[in-house]
Amino acid sequence: LKRGAEGCEVFSPESSTPISARSFPIEVLNILGAGDAFMSGFLRGWLRNENLETCALYGNACGALVVTRHGCSPASPSFAEIEYFISNFDNFSNLAQHPHQTFWPKMNQLHLRTELRQPQNPERPVREELLILAYDHRTQFEDSCRENDLPLDLISTFKEQVYKGFQKVHEANKNKGLAILIDPEYGQTILNNSADADYVIGVPIEKAGAFPLSWLKYGSLYQQLLERP
Repeated sequence: LKRGAEGCEVFSPESSTPISARSFPIEVLNILGAGDAFMSGFLRGWLRNENLETCALYGNACGALVVTRHGCSPASPSFAEIEYFISNFDNFSNLAQHPHQTFWPKMNQLHLRTELRQPQNPERPVREELLILAYDHRTQFEDSCRENDLPLDLISTFKEQVYKGFQKVHEANKNKGLAILIDPEYGQTILNNSADADYVIGVPIEKAGAFPLSWLKYGSLYQQLLERP
């Protein structure tokens, strides 16, 4: 059970008492990707037969690191980062409010070396940077339209205007690795116009706000991926 800044509780069938690990009070800058990061840390321990407390510790550390970075999933740490983070977090006071001049540069250096593969190992390719305009939001726009008594058609109109701005930026920055993330529900025209584009296009496959998870289109997810790799 994720508990945000308080970490998590793990419920085991062998005990009625939940298992927990320490949390890491941190400045929250971006919550996107925090759940994925937590799970990656937890599974790092789980798949290596660590005890549940250790799994929870890794998960809490991963989640804390990602929420304090502006990067979503690409900000997910390597295990070298996690080890340093856990071992040194308490050596620096009040990290949540005051970024420390030694701690965070060291963390950033580890991230560059172990995740982005620079500049330490020239034989491993540096990942191409992507600057992504993500506006596949759907429920947020729908809620805004309903609250202001506006037609939902305006969502597509707005997204098309944003896309025109993106095209202008792309024309002036073709070597910058620009990309867009757009939904087919309100951005199908944009997707049609981008069929032969020389920039990266990401498309969500899940219905927004659906629980349990369900796909936008009927049929096999594999077939959907074949249609838009």
